[in-house]
Amino acid sequence: MTKHTCYYDEHSKCFECQEVSEPSTSFAVQVTTDGSGKWYGPAAIRFSTREQASEYAQDLFMRWSSVREWRVVGC
Repeated sequence: MTKHTCYYDEHSKCFECQEVSEPSTSFAVQVTTDGSGKWYGPAAIRFSTREQASEYAQDLFMRWSSVREWRVVGC
């Protein structure tokens, strides 16, 4: 199995390997800008709630024309 960094959804399961973790205490935004399937996110920006992260993601999506998709991940 390929080693990767786990990013967790709202149910504390990793998007890639489905490993279960403790509930997240902070949230980050990731975006994809091409068809490669890679997700990118500003490492220093964290939010205390999923709602705050979603608002930021929606704003980023509207401002940055190269964003194809966005997601909120637990950190």
